[in-house]
Amino acid sequence: MKHTVSAACLFGCWSLAVLATASAGLALASALCLAPSAAVAQEKPAPASDKIADLKSVRSLVGKGKFAQAFDAVTALESKYPGDPDIKMLRTEIEAAEIQDMERRESERRRKAFREMKPSKTASFDAFEVSAISTGRGSWAFDRRPGGKETLSAGSGRTFVVADYSLKAPGENTSVPPVGAYYIKGETAYFIAGGITAFREWKSQDSFEGVEPDPANMFGAQTPVKLTSGVPVDEDVFSDGPVLVVLLKSPCMDLNRRTEGAPPLFFKSRDCVFPEALSPDELLEQCVVLGRFR
Repeated sequence: MKHTVSAACLFGCWSLAVLATASAGLALASALCLAPSAAVAQEKPAPASDKIADLKSVRSLVGKGKFAQAFDAVTALESKYPGDPDIKMLRTEIEAAEIQDMERRESERRRKAFREMKPSKTASFDAFEVSAISTGRGSWAFDRRPGGKETLSAGSGRTFVVADYSLKAPGENTSVPPVGAYYIKGETAYFIAGGITAFREWKSQDSFEGVEPDPANMFGAQTPVKLTSGVPVDEDVFSDGPVLVVLLKSPCMDLNRRTEGAPPLFFKSRDCVFPEALSPDELLEQCVVLGRFR
């Protein structure tokens, strides 16, 4: 008996075979495409011991002050351990340590500048010239003249820090810079007190009493005028650190004339204000160092 297969049956079987082949191909392709991803997913992170060693290595650079190398190293670790909070914290530590190191270096620079700071022999600023500087401690003598002088004592437990100097200033009726004292502690100079300024000497008793002029005490001439300043301070201040006697670069001591009494010329403060605290750079910018004690 012969069996007859219809065309419809043959077409159906062929279609099923094609679908089966296509499904197998898709499955194979999917497997091939997924294989690399699966391999990546199975990649293991660096062991914790490696990270600990890496952190220690970077912190060692920080301890040696090699901040540029430490920043390069932590950048590499950020790629090696993306998003790791320990690495983020390490960068913060390096930044803080670098700031502390800069502050420490600046503090030491200031301390060294004060240790090496010496009095000026001469100085000039604006239209002023300072020369013939000498300093001392004890009672303060001024308005010297033949046969006499004025003397002040600071009192019990106190002394005068004295500065004698010559000053060339512009104009006959001029204002002169004031003198004051600072003590150094660490990296800062602290204000102690302002002083009194007077003429150092007069050529005669008559000139001191205003009977005759004294050309040597007239500003505006080519010859500098001899002045003296006394700053009253406590004796204890010298135990706090070195003491500097300075000339503030701000003319606020006005020259006044008396109609009666002696001497005929005297200086009076016009709101002289000394900074309370100064770094070495600020002090050298704003003052002339006339003398140093200790």
